[in-house]
Amino acid sequence: MAWIQLVEPDDAEGKLKELYDRAAKAGGGKIGPMVRAGSLNPMRSKDE
Repeated sequence: MAWIQLVEPDDAEGKLKELYDRAAKAGGGKIGPMVRAGSLNPMRSKDE
C-alpha cells in the first residue's frame, strides 16, 4: 500500500483552503479522499 502525505483541513491555507472549503460545501461538510490526496498540489485540482 502506498503512503501519501496529506494536508489536514485545519492546516490548509490559501488555495488549498479554498479548495477544501468548496469540497466540504459540495460534499455535505466532508472532504473526499481524492481531494485530500491532491492536497500537496492543489493547483492541479482547480477548475479550469
